[in-house]
Amino acid sequence: MKNRFLALVSLLTVFVNACGVQQVATPDIDSKTPSSSLPSLDANNPTSMPTPLPSETVLASPTLEIFDTPTFSPTLTPLPTLKPNTSIPLVYIDMKDNWNGWGISEDGHIVHTTDGTVSWKDVTPPQGAYNENGFFALDGQIAWASPYCFGYPGQGQLCNDVPNQTYVWTTQDGGSTWAVSSPICLASGCNDLIASGAGYLSLLPKSIRFSDLQHGWMLISSGSHMEEDSYNGFYSSDGGKTWKFLVSEFTNNLIFGTATALQPLDGEKAFLFFHPPFTQAVGNNLLYFQSNDGGKNWKDDYVYFAFPTNPIGDPVWDKLDCGTIESKAILPDVMDLTQQCHYVNENNQQTKYFIHLHSENGGQTWNYWEQTGDVDFVNEKLGWQLVTKDNGMHELQQTLDGGHTWTTIKTVDWDGRLNFLDEQIGWALAYRQGSPDMAIVSTDDGGKTWNVSTQATLVNPPCLITWFTCN
Repeated sequence: MKNRFLALVSLLTVFVNACGVQQVATPDIDSKTPSSSLPSLDANNPTSMPTPLPSETVLASPTLEIFDTPTFSPTLTPLPTLKPNTSIPLVYIDMKDNWNGWGISEDGHIVHTTDGTVSWKDVTPPQGAYNENGFFALDGQIAWASPYCFGYPGQGQLCNDVPNQTYVWTTQDGGSTWAVSSPICLASGCNDLIASGAGYLSLLPKSIRFSDLQHGWMLISSGSHMEEDSYNGFYSSDGGKTWKFLVSEFTNNLIFGTATALQPLDGEKAFLFFHPPFTQAVGNNLLYFQSNDGGKNWKDDYVYFAFPTNPIGDPVWDKLDCGTIESKAILPDVMDLTQQCHYVNENNQQTKYFIHLHSENGGQTWNYWEQTGDVDFVNEKLGWQLVTKDNGMHELQQTLDGGHTWTTIKTVDWDGRLNFLDEQIGWALAYRQGSPDMAIVSTDDGGKTWNVSTQATLVNPPCLITWFTCN
């Protein structure tokens, strides 16, 4: 879902190293002290002290060559460093092993943990604010990040000017230092294929994905903050040092609506997913474009999957229009998608459903079901999901067969975002609708019991897919 809590930052000048690579060290932030006012977030297991996770040997990351780049022009204000001994309100978490992982706070800081989420280090790159769509971690040490900014009537002026260029930052030491890419031009003067902005000032990465150390794909929206954003796709074959233009909706006339993700499965094969606008009737099929040559060419027409059965059990299914709003992959073959479907009746009342699709073979075939909470797979067969119940509770369910059948593991009183590593170890960001409270909870028994490791208070809680009032 699109989170509506993106940070507002002041307009200052960013000074950078004129010699080439920008290297910035980041301080440690201790978030061990939780707020004592928060109640237990587990319905059947009172909050307890964290259980130590099983120890493991962390393998060294593969080497990514640090590159020299031209001095970049300052465009976005750096965020102030997080203060020590403060709780960090997270809206995104990505643990890579038992101890090492990444998080993003609601105000756009990137943080890193080496002790299983007990404490965090502020590792935010030195330009702008960041969200999950503009961040990708290959492992516990290597990651890429591209900033966002807003500026439109009534919400403040956060982009210095029309965002005609942006950058991608790369780290290979857990965020202690970052190297900056060559400028990525977003102005139509750089390439007559690049889509121009629609009037408002904004710079919003839609997705950044790397299939390996060298090959990266990025989709960026610039111009309007509305659903009809203009977007441009870019591709890197040198680890994020340089990015070449790939695709624009104005030049290819391919997309009805908003492009949401460029999802690769390897260095050559990628999928372009999109979400149609409410005014464009496209039906309830899964539609996407596919490239098999690193984005040089895209198939001239949609690739589509027609659902053979009704996954929601509501006759309105045949009247719904659907589009992909989220995608993620476990390379080289596993893909998971979330489809948002809507129908507006003659009284202008909207019906909304979400469908999850899971492929074990690179999109050749799909399993699908109605989605009412977060879904998280660790391989082609093993996954978990939260299922919303009528009484406001949520069932944590597990599948061992790629989503064909599910077993309830536990009932909890929180909704949230799941982050499992294997059949035993997992984390979640736990929230309650209408509450500013959040907590990082962890399990070492596949979700049967959960322990709270960190708690914090959010200013703008994220909007999860079942929270219809904030979508």
